[in-house]
Amino acid sequence: MKEEKLFQAIGSADEKLLARSEKKAKVHWVKWCSIAAGIILIVSAASYLLVNYLNPANTNTANGPINITVNNVIYYNSWHSEQTCPDGFEYAGTINSEIGDGSAMILNCQYYVNAEIPEWIYVYTKLLSGFHESNIEILNKIDRTYVRFVTAESLYKRCIFYNGQLYQSMSTFVATEENSDSLWTAFKDLESRYGTQTETIPEDCVLVGSAHLEEEDRIPKTELGVNFKEYDNSAVYADPNDDQVLYVGISWHTATEEEKVETLHNGYDVFVIYTPGKSD
Repeated sequence: MKEEKLFQAIGSADEKLLARSEKKAKVHWVKWCSIAAGIILIVSAASYLLVNYLNPANTNTANGPINITVNNVIYYNSWHSEQTCPDGFEYAGTINSEIGDGSAMILNCQYYVNAEIPEWIYVYTKLLSGFHESNIEILNKIDRTYVRFVTAESLYKRCIFYNGQLYQSMSTFVATEENSDSLWTAFKDLESRYGTQTETIPEDCVLVGSAHLEEEDRIPKTELGVNFKEYDNSAVYADPNDDQVLYVGISWHTATEEEKVETLHNGYDVFVIYTPGKSD
């Protein structure tokens, strides 16, 4: 079967920080994606906001600032929010930013931290999906929510914990990284040995159990814990002759020119040992 590109590298985190007080944070803004042809009606926008307001379960906060820096750590919008501040999170300061596109949604907003979950912070804001700062008169009528921001590693890396080791999916091996020659060399070497997905695994592989969803947006720490719901209850196979790799059950579709129609594949995502300093 032809190998397919599953993911692209998600750019590296910017380490250039301003010297600010521990109670301040810098917001890094990105340009809003250009809107495709057509006109977005004000009525549609108002309706969408109303739905978000009346439906607290809606946690889509995708198009706000792509990341913020707090105490020299970069956190990315995870597209998840809560109506009340989660237990264990305490007030730590306010977001401080240069005025920029959409900044009114988060400027001077309070943020909350939890020493036991350093990879997360929550920002108390009216940040919603897909709305420009010009809609501020509508946003003023919407209640604020606690929007979760998380470290790039926790947000983008698909991981599983097994036998005291953390493994990461080959499909997210280069996520959050700079596209350095050494990184791509390591990735291509592993890809040539294991691939990224496979429908068959080595005959000697043994079933070691079923994965369980531990927590999204966090690196798993319990046996066979995973951080992506697609792997919840998936079969996990280990190779007794190679402790560098695991195979986690997954299904996917392809629609190549040769296939003509969409084809379902049942197979495995390849996971390799996570090595800090080489792939993070």
